[in-house]
Amino acid sequence: MLWLRKAAKTCFGPPLPSEAAWNVLLALYTAETSRKGLHIASISRLADVPRTTALRALLKLQEGGFVMLAADLRDKRAVRVSMTDEGMEAMQRCFTAARFIT
Repeated sequence: MLWLRKAAKTCFGPPLPSEAAWNVLLALYTAETSRKGLHIASISRLADVPRTTALRALLKLQEGGFVMLAADLRDKRAVRVSMTDEGMEAMQRCFTAARFIT
């Protein structure tokens, strides 16, 4: 798994400062097959990080253009998070690059 983490640093650069941010990306990437996005609480649980840590990682990833945060239309108190096309492409590049690092 270390080779995949190394690939992530080259694919995402400075917006990926921590292991928590990588875990958040993996949780979102897994959920993107449903194209529904996730709430921050769900991302926190899936990534096994505290909500505040998940939120900090998400804000950095949003600055980098990899994720999008939007109000949930069904629950105005909640924020729904989804990966942008750029985020999905970066994850796919990451998995491809990891094959050549090993």
